[in-house]
Amino acid sequence: MFARLIHTSSPRSAKPFVAVNCAAIPESLMESELFGYEEGDSLKARKGGKIGKIQLANHGTFFLDEIGDMPLYLQAKLLRVLNDKKVERIGNSSTSLINVDVRIIAATNQNLEEMIERKEFREDLYYRLNVVPLRLPPLRRRPDDIPFLIQHFINKYNKILGKEIRSASASVMELMMEYQWPGNVRELENCIEYMMTFEKTQVLSLEVMPQKILSLKNETTLNASSHIVSKMDETEDKPLKIRLQEKEREILKSMAVRYGGHPTKDTGEGNLQDSGYQCGLLLSKNRGLTATFDKKVSNVRLETTVVSYLRLKGREKYV
Repeated sequence: MFARLIHTSSPRSAKPFVAVNCAAIPESLMESELFGYEEGDSLKARKGGKIGKIQLANHGTFFLDEIGDMPLYLQAKLLRVLNDKKVERIGNSSTSLINVDVRIIAATNQNLEEMIERKEFREDLYYRLNVVPLRLPPLRRRPDDIPFLIQHFINKYNKILGKEIRSASASVMELMMEYQWPGNVRELENCIEYMMTFEKTQVLSLEVMPQKILSLKNETTLNASSHIVSKMDETEDKPLKIRLQEKEREILKSMAVRYGGHPTKDTGEGNLQDSGYQCGLLLSKNRGLTATFDKKVSNVRLETTVVSYLRLKGREKYV
């Protein structure tokens, strides 16, 4: 998709765009697919020979996907196309090469530099291709693109499948935003095609969601439930007095944050200072927590739970 966008935005947009996935072509057929062959070759070729994909993209753009899967011996022939702008068909003599003017875009999800160290990819070809490197982050790192891609694929497959689906439901969109998409855009496209094939309404729903993605919702719900049960178990193991004291501390801390106080451990150091204002609030000694507030808090109505333990009055401190 990204390579096609480059093509359509360039001066070559009116010329052919030809794409080849190296991982999808058997190695025995890849050379003939890319470079073509002459009539009468040992491949039992058809009469008149065959034009290769590179030649078909002449004056346009040739996109090589998964170039890391290209065999080494074909990498040398591709390097010749890049350097000399000439294509040599199978069975053709080196004196009758075919001139081509083609922009080549290559993509891979492999680390070509590591492959070079392992002698699995030609270093000269790597640097010849790596003129303008573009690193596209995986889909999981750009979730903001997902809604636009979903709508794009909905429009695409409406035409192919003869559907009139308008969009995806909010629950479907939420799950798709959370899913990691290990297969990137291709996986997302396949998912939308699958859902649109079985959807009977005008909005994609969870009923046609692939089980692999739908299981994410069940797993999230289960984890959340387990967390709640675990927290309840931890709380129920404590005596009522301790649980009450912890709740008091939690409430007082939230009040301190809301009204600008600074809760501290009670160290017997007396009231805390706050820009000349002293207004101390101290829970009973066994609570072990002190908080100070600006005196304006005296006009604020605190929660009933806090009022039951605190008395707010001028500069006094209650112990």
